[in-house]
Amino acid sequence: LGNRLDPNIPRGGELVLRGRCYPPDSIVPITIENGFHQPLATFPLDRPERPATFPLARPSWYGRVEVRGDPSSPAMSTPGALTDILQIDAGLQHLLALRMDGTVVAWGNNSNGQNNVPPDLRGVVQVSAGELFSCALGENGRVVCWGANGFDQSTPPTNLTEVVQIAAGQDHVLALRADGSIVGWGNGVNAITSAPPAAVDVVKVAAGNRFSMALNADGTIVVWGTGLNGVNAPPPGLNDVVDIAAGSNFGLALRSDGTVVA
Repeated sequence: LGNRLDPNIPRGGELVLRGRCYPPDSIVPITIENGFHQPLATFPLDRPERPATFPLARPSWYGRVEVRGDPSSPAMSTPGALTDILQIDAGLQHLLALRMDGTVVAWGNNSNGQNNVPPDLRGVVQVSAGELFSCALGENGRVVCWGANGFDQSTPPTNLTEVVQIAAGQDHVLALRADGSIVGWGNGVNAITSAPPAAVDVVKVAAGNRFSMALNADGTIVVWGTGLNGVNAPPPGLNDVVDIAAGSNFGLALRSDGTVVA
């Protein structure tokens, strides 16, 4: 314990640590750093904490964008060099990128104006892309959406404030507020915009195609709606979850030991 390893791991490689802990079954934090001795991950992983104050802070890590996939997709053509990006999100055929200065860049399919970022949009801390619409969360806890609006998915409630995280699904949106409550709007088929009672003290939300997810502070997850392929029925006994994500018709859960359940 307390020793530093300096393995030279090639891209795509893996590092396996083996050893003994005392006392037995104790939890020993393991930190992985990059070449500049900046921590990338510490295990066991921690669950996210809801921000309690405003203005909200933007992520601290940044990088450049590389898009891979079907060469014929309009989302493959990035708008020049994007090297100061804090966060990205993908819709059906469009992408959103949050820059270090709090502005948003969008590209790809613009059939419903989902790439038409409001010109006065500033101070953004998170972006989320739906199927044919886009949303941004401001540092002031307010949400702005644009693009397709057939189910009012691009029309957040006018009195919605103190939002700390957003998740855009196919045509609905979930907003997590600072008090742990969830507000949803858009296509409410099968009550996917209404959080069930089991979603308590929520620390993160995710939204897919006709289903919604919430991560509770105790490490359990709640899934509701009518997602295909059993997506609304997570594996029994799934706990110790620290992060969640939703695809079109599947869900992902990251556990504190770094393993992923799908």
